[in-house]
Amino acid sequence: MRMIRLLCLMIAYSVFLSACGNEIPEPETKLVVEPIHIFEGEDGPLSVQAAASESVPQFFVRHQVKGKNVYVECIIPGVSFREDSGEDRAKIGLRINGRKQEDITSAAFIIKNLSSGTHTIQLDVLKKDDSAYHKDMKKEFTVRVQ
Repeated sequence: MRMIRLLCLMIAYSVFLSACGNEIPEPETKLVVEPIHIFEGEDGPLSVQAAASESVPQFFVRHQVKGKNVYVECIIPGVSFREDSGEDRAKIGLRINGRKQEDITSAAFIIKNLSSGTHTIQLDVLKKDDSAYHKDMKKEFTVRVQ
């Protein structure tokens, strides 16, 4: 009886050890911003066109925190991020805790690998020459990463 117990214990131990293996994933520590193309058409990402009568531009932002990543979606009627928009192509200036990050050329993106704590995210809609698209096209929100 004792021999059977010992044999079962050895089998369970060897299965446990073989499952662990030597491939331990390395943690991602570098902050990364990755674009997401949510609405795809034949020519790539689509933009939402504003009505011609609107004089005040609208800028809506939705965000969601998942782990150490923040998923951000910007809805900006009348503004295009498409490459073929030429001089009218917009980009988003991203600041995290007041520090300028890379410019975003997509309406939806992921901010990856934020450290634990509270972070202030600021988004500015910019023209190709880094000037403001409109003075009121700024958004700021706070996220908490566990």
